[in-house]
Amino acid sequence: MDKYTYLVRIDPENPDSGLRSATKEEYKAICEWNKAVPLQEKRKFIESKIPEGTYNDIMLMEAPLESYKQWKQDEKRHRRCMEGVENYEHLSFEVLLAAISKDDSIQIKLHLSTSDEIDEHLLEEDRDQALRNDLKAWKSWAIELGWFYITGRKRTCNPALKEMFGWEERTAERRKKQFENHVRLFAKHYHNGYEYKEGEQA
Repeated sequence: MDKYTYLVRIDPENPDSGLRSATKEEYKAICEWNKAVPLQEKRKFIESKIPEGTYNDIMLMEAPLESYKQWKQDEKRHRRCMEGVENYEHLSFEVLLAAISKDDSIQIKLHLSTSDEIDEHLLEEDRDQALRNDLKAWKSWAIELGWFYITGRKRTCNPALKEMFGWEERTAERRKKQFENHVRLFAKHYHNGYEYKEGEQA
């Protein structure tokens, strides 16, 4: 069962009054009140969800209208991202490598067999599937982070990562470095069978 935390303004009329914990009944009463007032008077809540093993730790926090609008935009982007992740046939290894090495001098080459008996397209499909399987087995967040890279949001995804996983800026940058190193290692060892070793560097 999910765990819920509700935070509401101490003074509903004063955006700077700070927040306090509220009960589920208080939150439901606010939702009922929202149904009876004009849009500009509705009290807005931002939802933050963090997976905790067998349940989600969900926080509903009252927020100013502008913050709520920004959160809604981020949520829409996240849903589009997740729709792509759920149908990630095109999670391309080559595109991911290009996104990782775009801003530096690192050039990663994957040496494929040149045998005439091997269909290169099928080989690429096998490799991409192997990458997806590897990322899913490595970290629960790896596929989603990879999708941000592939869709050109490597440098701008930190706010979305904070909403999705609760990562602060420094944590997000550290996870990105771990992810990039992991993909480089996959590229380096793919043909020999890849098994990640904690702390290994590409």
